[in-house]
Amino acid sequence: MNLLGKVTILLVALTAMVPAHGACREKLLIRLDTVTGKLSAEDCTLQDLVGGRDGSKVDVFVYKVDKVDSINISLSSNQFDSYLHIYSEDYTTLYAAEDNSKNGPNVSIDRLILNPGTYKVLVNSATHDADYGRYVLRMSEPAYSGDVPEETKAYYRNAYRELAANPANKAVSATNASTTIKETEVQAQE
Repeated sequence: MNLLGKVTILLVALTAMVPAHGACREKLLIRLDTVTGKLSAEDCTLQDLVGGRDGSKVDVFVYKVDKVDSINISLSSNQFDSYLHIYSEDYTTLYAAEDNSKNGPNVSIDRLILNPGTYKVLVNSATHDADYGRYVLRMSEPAYSGDVPEETKAYYRNAYRELAANPANKAVSATNASTTIKETEVQAQE
């Protein structure tokens, strides 16, 4: 075999090791789990997954729901401004996103009601710059206290029933409730 043949074989082998465009390492997220991780330069970008121009790094978690469920998901970091996204399995639908700057670098999506299915939970930085660092992703049970207005409780009871009855509506969240609720109601009418 000549030298050119060896170089060609080596290039083919290296190409096979590089993930395809949009391919990211995915980690399984278990209900009520707490995960520590790190955004790094080696991670794929939001642009790789959903297009657009956002080249910020992202970690991808797969969350599977077997029956209608309600959860809280929070993301905290003291090294970057956290941004949390909940997408459909194929990234065609964004169900919830939060980069609530009023809580500093930490974010939370509360009382997220999900229908059965597979979801992608994306850990990301709120800036498009090269923000890297450690984080904690936590799932917890929603806490409902006596100070929740009865109309809010009634809304979520009805939303829960609606999601259980209509799998086309995938998620409802109390975080940014007016925006999320309006989007869900529009999807339900289509």
